[in-house]
Amino acid sequence: MEAVVGQDVVLPCIVNGRPDLKLVSIEWSKNINEFTKLAMYSPSYGMHLFWPNMSMQMEDKTLGSNLHLPEVSKWDSGVYICDIITFPLGTIRRETQLEIQDADVGLIICDANSTLEVHAGENVTIHCTALPNVQYRWTKNKKLLSENASLDLSWVTDAHGGAYTLTVNAGNKSLHKTFSISVLPTTTSLHTVTTRSTWAMTTQHTVHPEVTSSIFPENSSTLGSIMENSNKPGATPTLITRNIPDIEDADGAWTHLLLRSISIAVLILIIVAAFLYTKQRIKRREKLVRENTSNHLMASNQNNHDHVRFNPCSSDVAGESSSDV
Repeated sequence: MEAVVGQDVVLPCIVNGRPDLKLVSIEWSKNINEFTKLAMYSPSYGMHLFWPNMSMQMEDKTLGSNLHLPEVSKWDSGVYICDIITFPLGTIRRETQLEIQDADVGLIICDANSTLEVHAGENVTIHCTALPNVQYRWTKNKKLLSENASLDLSWVTDAHGGAYTLTVNAGNKSLHKTFSISVLPTTTSLHTVTTRSTWAMTTQHTVHPEVTSSIFPENSSTLGSIMENSNKPGATPTLITRNIPDIEDADGAWTHLLLRSISIAVLILIIVAAFLYTKQRIKRREKLVRENTSNHLMASNQNNHDHVRFNPCSSDVAGESSSDV
């Protein structure tokens, strides 16, 4: 176990108890050049401390105890031995190597450099580790941000830029480490428009394409420009092309919308044509019915007229025959 000067240290000595296991005594000692007794406990006689600058706390639910060392110093380094005497198992020993170090910023180990450059919209995580049983505090402009070993920043903006301070409280001394975060603007993805030109010249000239890359405003519609000096003897035509924002997505959406509009218009035209054709057929059928009815009526009237004209002649002939008789 490691600790820094001025830190409070707790050394555990625990044995998983059994129902038939009885505690006889617990003894803490330290081995430097020789064994030095520190504390002792017996259920029958109680607790006794051989050194006043420490304390021992008994565990109720398990067999064992914790040795408390407040504000340790370099002298407290060494091997601490815990002997638990039980019945019927006898003595159970636990040894702990304790190393006390001077408080130094070098004890803080982080997975990031002190200067970070990130792009807007990214996530930032800085994780640091120090000795056990220390307290962490992340602050910016004296405002507390986190009390964990890690600093997490999600979807960073310009407001996240600045200096962040990590404070590690180790006993009676505090360690500080500073991180500087710079937020870079988001890069814009551009596509180069390639222009293929066929040059037809009557005189021999050398064409030197000159490509100028520049980032245009978002709504820029400039595709480029071509300067031709071929009408002057000895002049060199120059082709200048520039990068423009990607418009493939907009073109695809516009094409899709145009195709849908054309499909809907064609469907409407088909429906209207079918309606007009059906209406025309109905009109023709009605006209044929009217013509057939009219012809039938005219034929009936003609037959009736002929029958009426023939009957009087028949009556006169019959009358003349009867008178002759």
